[in-house]
Order: sequence, then structure tokens, then C-alpha cells
Amino acid sequence: MAEDNATLLKSKRESLLPNHRFDVWFGNDLCIGFSQVSNLSDHMEQDVIVEGGRNNAVHVFTKPSQQPDTTTFEHGMVTKGVKADQLNLKVGDRLAVNVTITVLEPDMIKEARTFFFENGVVVKWELGGLDAKSGEVLIERLEIAHGGLQEYK
Repeated sequence: MAEDNATLLKSKRESLLPNHRFDVWFGNDLCIGFSQVSNLSDHMEQDVIVEGGRNNAVHVFTKPSQQPDTTTFEHGMVTKGVKADQLNLKVGDRLAVNVTITVLEPDMIKEARTFFFENGVVVKWELGGLDAKSGEVLIERLEIAHGGLQEYK
């Protein structure tokens, strides 16, 4: 019995996806390496109606989104090279291509899950703090608003 539990636990552990193996594609041609991608989520806005009379329940209805979703991309700042030259995005720029985020299986060859969004607009660019005492890498953050994250099935 204990051996079966250990085998089951090992198989569950092997099927978990690591969060550090992913690719970010801008269109089909440009793959940029980012150190972190955050705000990968989906949500639905709702209206809550409280009805008179018996107040033991509320009614929940979906409504169109009032705010765009945002996804944040971070990477180490470079002086010149691939990231600085190829992205070259400024606040207010509309992306002409879809952005695809692919989570890779542990072998780093097969795609485990793939998410994408369309019609992105750069809404924020930020540079990490400067600190002469730290010796850390300068981080550049790019926040892109979009109409919603979808998953390829």
C-alpha cells in the first residue's frame, strides 16, 4: 500500500509543469526571452441583483467587461541587441500581431499549454530602480492591455 502511494505521488510530481520553462512569441516570427510573465488570468464581470421579498439569495448576471486585462512582461535590460532592437515598443503602441505564451513540458521540446491574446496595447513601461550598492540586473517591465487571455485547445 505504501509503495502504491509513493508511486502515485511520484507520477503526480512528474506531471506538474515547471513555471520557468516558457516562450513568448510576438506573431509567428519573433520569440523573446522574458524572465517573468505575470497577470495570466481570465475573469468575468458580473452584476448582482438583490430582489425584494425573500432575501435569502442574490441573482448573479454576467456583464460586458468595463476594463481590459493586462499582462506584464519582465526581462533584464540590455544596452543594444535583440530585445532592445526587436521589440522597440513605446507606451501607446498597438501590437499588430498576437502575443503567444507557450508553457513547455520538462523536456523543453513539447508544448504543454499555450495561451494567447490579440489586439494588445502597451499601457506601461517601467525600469527597475537604480542602486549602485546592489549589483543586481536592471529590470525592464512592459505592461500590455488586451481583450482577454485565451487558451489554444
